[in-house]
Amino acid sequence: MEADLELVRNTLQQLTRLEVERFPDNLAPEERISTIADPRIRITLEGNDRRETLIIGGNAPSSGGAPTYYAEREDRTAVVTVPAAPFDQLLEAQRELRERDFLKLDLEKLTGLEIKRAAVESSLNLKRLETGSWQVGDNSDDEGPLSIAADSDVVDRLLTNLDRVEALDFVSDVPTQSDLESYGLDEPSWTLNFQNRDGDDRTLLVGARTTLPEGRPVSFMKLEDERFVYAVTSDVARLWILDPLFYRDRTLQSLGKSVRIERVKVEKLGESLESLLDESIDPSSETWGTHLESWPVERQGPFWDLIGQFRDFEVAAFLENSFSAEGYESLVEVYPWELKVSLTLALPGDGETFKSLVQTFYFTDRVSGSFHAGGSPDFGSMFQVDPAMMENLYVLFLERPASPEYEATEAEPPAYLNEEVDDSPKEAEPADTP
Repeated sequence: MEADLELVRNTLQQLTRLEVERFPDNLAPEERISTIADPRIRITLEGNDRRETLIIGGNAPSSGGAPTYYAEREDRTAVVTVPAAPFDQLLEAQRELRERDFLKLDLEKLTGLEIKRAAVESSLNLKRLETGSWQVGDNSDDEGPLSIAADSDVVDRLLTNLDRVEALDFVSDVPTQSDLESYGLDEPSWTLNFQNRDGDDRTLLVGARTTLPEGRPVSFMKLEDERFVYAVTSDVARLWILDPLFYRDRTLQSLGKSVRIERVKVEKLGESLESLLDESIDPSSETWGTHLESWPVERQGPFWDLIGQFRDFEVAAFLENSFSAEGYESLVEVYPWELKVSLTLALPGDGETFKSLVQTFYFTDRVSGSFHAGGSPDFGSMFQVDPAMMENLYVLFLERPASPEYEATEAEPPAYLNEEVDDSPKEAEPADTP
């Protein structure tokens, strides 16, 4: 087993600075022998071609109130008394000096993580690609497992939190099969398999929960290929979420500069279809910046924001890897789509031509708080809408007060909205669209 180097260093410093409390006078030979006949501890220090052993015996009278022990050096006959505190710590050396970071993860070498829960059949699979980016496996598709791009920040946060897991207590070094059963480690609740580039994979078993004597809830853990059993805070299971959608990359799309948004159409859904906006530009003679000059200033900022948000579409979280025309179904009810936004894109084609592509997005009313659901049949997904995007939609089309946190954007368009697009095929970039 490994020791905590800092604790070992501190303990050695205490021993090397140890001072004698007193020299007992007039100890009879038989009394001297009795003080160390049954040593409490023997400490041997080695270094610089020297080797010294200190024998710590029974309790000694103390005038200062702090506990003391009798002690003598192995090669001498003089008996002294010494402070008990540093030796009490050494009596707990197996526990106190041990390294509590028992996982010993090397995040740079980590290539994958699989998390399984015994209560369900599904598992979470994270894989690091050679590029350094992450993918998450999704088993929910009827056609078989899928691999989708993962949000590297979310994955890194998960791994960093796992790397910080430490033992609160050392439960057993040589557990029997009966012990493992009582700890819930014969059939663990969770299994985490860490895959490493050098093949040194590690599997963490998470067992039953219990409460330490001081009242702190813990879970039993052990590494599959080691015998030691640890107690770790029971909150550790909150570090990971089994749903692959939680780890999915939040970027729905990012349009290249050569892709133009030529038309924006917004409709309010309900018993009847109501057109709220239908604006388009002629790229040969205008940009969105010039097109919107006639708009009220208070509407220009939110619209420019909205165009940018659709070009670089970031969702707050993914809800489903499918789209329902009925709306978003929560655990309690179905929230119908309230807004439909259609974008007409001009994509670089062969030669000097551009081809059109229509994208459609749907949005619900508030589900709760600032939570709004969105979806797109073109991307085959439903998601939680970023609050900033929803605020712009509210201000522009729903005629409802924006949230107190919302601040209208200054009426100055982003640079790309006023850029002239070069139609030359040599300069055109491939579109980053589904």
